[in-house]
Amino acid sequence: MSASPYGAINAAAVRQSAASQAAFRNRTTAPHSLKSVRAEAGRRPPQAAVRNPQGEPMSRVRVGYAPGRMSEVRMTNRETNRETNRETVREQPREQSRVREYPNPRYPSSARPVPGRPAARPVQEAPQQEPPKRRSVILHVLASTLIVAGAFLAVILMLPKENNLRQQVSVLADKATEGIRALAEAKPEEQPEIRTTKPEQYPSADNISDLQPDSGPADDRTEIPAEETETAAKTEDAGENAGAAEESAPGQTAPEETAAVQSPDAPPAEDAETTAVTEQASADPDTSFAPELTATALVQDSDPEPGEENDPESETETETETETEPISEMDLEPIDEPETEPEPVQAAPLTAEAVPAANPGLITKVDVYTGKKPLKEYSRAAKELIHMPSGWAYTKKQIGILTFRGNAFRTNGAVGTVESAGSLSRLWEAESGSAKGSKQTYYGTGWTGQPAIVKWSQEVREKSNIYDAKKEISGLKEVIIAGLDGNIRFLNLETGELTRNSIKLGYPMRGTPSVHPSGYPYMSVGQFARNMKSGTGKIGLRQYNLYSQNEITLIDGTDKSMKRALNSTGSFETSALIDRISDTAIVAGSNGMLYLISLNSEFDWQIGIYKSKQSVAVMRSRAKGQKNAMTAVESSPAMYDKYVFYADMGGILRCVDTNFLSPVWAVDTKDAVMAAIALDMPTSESLDLYTANMLKNRKSGNAQIRRYDAMSGKEIWCVEVGVKKDKKNNTDTGCKASPVIGENGLSDLVYFTVTGLSDEGREKLGLEGETKAALLALEKTTGEIRWAYGLSDRSESSPIAVYDEGGNGWIIQCAWDGSIVLLDGLSGELVSSYQVDGNIEASPAAYNDIMVIGTTGKGTEKIYGIKIGPAKSTDQE
Repeated sequence: MSASPYGAINAAAVRQSAASQAAFRNRTTAPHSLKSVRAEAGRRPPQAAVRNPQGEPMSRVRVGYAPGRMSEVRMTNRETNRETNRETVREQPREQSRVREYPNPRYPSSARPVPGRPAARPVQEAPQQEPPKRRSVILHVLASTLIVAGAFLAVILMLPKENNLRQQVSVLADKATEGIRALAEAKPEEQPEIRTTKPEQYPSADNISDLQPDSGPADDRTEIPAEETETAAKTEDAGENAGAAEESAPGQTAPEETAAVQSPDAPPAEDAETTAVTEQASADPDTSFAPELTATALVQDSDPEPGEENDPESETETETETETEPISEMDLEPIDEPETEPEPVQAAPLTAEAVPAANPGLITKVDVYTGKKPLKEYSRAAKELIHMPSGWAYTKKQIGILTFRGNAFRTNGAVGTVESAGSLSRLWEAESGSAKGSKQTYYGTGWTGQPAIVKWSQEVREKSNIYDAKKEISGLKEVIIAGLDGNIRFLNLETGELTRNSIKLGYPMRGTPSVHPSGYPYMSVGQFARNMKSGTGKIGLRQYNLYSQNEITLIDGTDKSMKRALNSTGSFETSALIDRISDTAIVAGSNGMLYLISLNSEFDWQIGIYKSKQSVAVMRSRAKGQKNAMTAVESSPAMYDKYVFYADMGGILRCVDTNFLSPVWAVDTKDAVMAAIALDMPTSESLDLYTANMLKNRKSGNAQIRRYDAMSGKEIWCVEVGVKKDKKNNTDTGCKASPVIGENGLSDLVYFTVTGLSDEGREKLGLEGETKAALLALEKTTGEIRWAYGLSDRSESSPIAVYDEGGNGWIIQCAWDGSIVLLDGLSGELVSSYQVDGNIEASPAAYNDIMVIGTTGKGTEKIYGIKIGPAKSTDQE
């Protein structure tokens, strides 16, 4: 038995072959033109190798002949003789004989020709060239990767929501679809009117566009820190096919993943692939998204020949010629895109790490809750990760003083500019009131008592319950002030007139209201007391819908149902911060607990609806040997990115990572901290923290003003000022007022108010007589006291700084006896003063050249609007 290249030939095969040959010889057919071999890519010369759809070489075998039975020469001779004897049959070239393609067994048996293909055009001679890769290969690869990515996504979605891998993939998906969302929003004039609920967006309004742009010493913000991006990149690499990871930069999703993993804001799934391809075509060829941009993705197919319309493998001559050469960016036709302002390059957020002197082990008890039982581990969901904007970027556009000391850095209680600061004069005054407690009567406005001032958008104003006459005021700035008399009042900044009915809570409040920095009609305010002459009520953080003034929910400060509170007082004297991107409120209470409140805002400004479906995570912490009462927090926390900084009445200052609700560093300041923590970012690579304590837990000592490195807890300097307790009047001693972080022309200074000065303290400051308090200007770098101004009475009121357009700054300070002084910020010289009736323990707020301050005292409880104007011949009216 002779050998065959495809195996042995048996007798049956021989007989079948002979019968086939006889039938072929005896048949008579009409003349016809045989179909040619279909070219793969361009035209091949005779005897050119044939490739299957996957680009693999194939054998050419004559129909009707068993391979290996006869030599090609003998077959050709017989066929030539036969054709010569037939006058009705014209001679045909050998290469045009009818053939069929079979896979070469040296290659995978899975390679098969596509059945039922349309007939190809006759082959013409052309120079031999290397066939390019077929487009079908790209489609097959893309389909395979989409299937793999889909399977990977399905596995991820089966994991619990709190799983770290699922959270990281969620962050990756949001990052990957940023470009798709940006493209979808590129031409707002072509988009239908959308009712947005995204916290970072404002409803369009005629009084938003004229607000001054974001400003401040530290307005940088990065939503995804570098370390989180690296984690997301690892997750991405685990789900990619081999080779895909090499084409993508760290932290960047491959095109197939972009089409498979969709965020809630991304286009529908059927449009995602098209959008991704469009973005890839218009991207910079140097980007990792498209390592080699070729004409394959951009050149349109030419008109197909008849019968080829549905042939996915049909390629035109134009494609064959252009596909082999990469094209440059200059060869691309311009794509019509809207003119958008490029996003500024943001620095990566700083990372906190404790120095040995700030060991977080100082806090020995930490419990985290999302319900009644403490969690073994806590990690925040990816979509709820907090990245608080820095400085005055707290609001996307400046719309007022929306929290205590203006922003998450607690920088200052004033925004805008003044034309000149040479005098103080009364612009208006409004009535306040009183409330009878079980043991005392509460009057007017108490500490901290700073008003909020908000410039509402026209859309929110029109749908709210603001009086109709006030809705018509373009650019209305509304003062919101919570009083010890149990009322939350709403006033026109310009006139002091009521803009709507007051919220009559009936329980004393002395904290500062917090309004949503995205301009949503959401407000929170802390309650101070609940034991009233009329009975005992609930207490905690009150949250309101400012469309209707209805209470949304109460965060119970006593935590009676959960039994988690370390201190049962239940008051909230701090002012909440709200991250406008994650839509999360951060606040601490006198119960010793830190709250992260996911607001989940639903906001439709077109029909005037605001809803908040909240979820809450709680952390309580305590140092070794610390009494529960000392865990109370009355100092408003400050924030930078994911880090929250706060101190308690025991003097424990800590930095907490909100991703895991765990302390990063902690120090003991040796006494109660009541002034708000303040932050300053002099450079993009440093963050300073300023704080001061009281003389409360110690029998004697000094008030201590400190500067720390906020990212490590390292103490940079400490300045001590002598103070003495006032046992006769039982008043607070030390630094109860919050500092001012100098900006613009005052950027080298930080300002603190010290009350209850001792003889040693006055001597150190160069003050004479019985001066009870002083305002200090300290050098930021060294802590050296630049100047000190002695006040006429004790002071718990926080100073504010006002600036003109040239950056010149002035400091305004109030004292208990109702005196208000305006000082030159650089020299400390008195510029002007004003006297109001009643006592001042609250802090002022200012919007441009109007300052608002509330007073306390029986029969003298009022709210004043003070005009900051040019110098006059007399300081008072």
